Amino acid sequence: AAVVLDGEDAPPAAAPTTLQLSLPDPAMMSSCIRYSVDILSQMPTAFAGTVSAVDGDSVDLSVDRWYRGGDADTVQLVNQTGPMTSIDGVEFTPGARYLVTASQEGAVSTCGYTTEWSPQMERDFETAFGQ
Repeated sequence: AAVVLDGEDAPPAAAPTTLQLSLPDPAMMSSCIRYSVDILSQMPTAFAGTVSAVDGDSVDLSVDRWYRGGDADTVQLVNQTGPMTSIDGVEFTPGARYLVTASQEGAVSTCGYTTEWSPQMERDFETAFGQ
């Protein structure tokens, strides 16, 4: 027997969720740890996402895939010190796909641990996070 639900009996759709992470202050000098999959695997937050909006001091990414540390539909990268749409030479462009990591404190990682998507980097993320 088929059951037909009218609009009143259907479960409500879950509202989209957003996680906010902070971009590093461009005035701060960063010393980089050499990139490795072993270090990548220790990152508490990691996802693949496509830029849906760039607005002055923030970048919104629609999450394509969570590797670790979240389940939000959207991640907003916010620069607390003013307009900025790139880190470590990575320019956030609407429609482009990125692989992003962040610390336990919610700071976006630099030094190659946040980068534009590529097949090689996707393989590194899959290896690092066992997927």
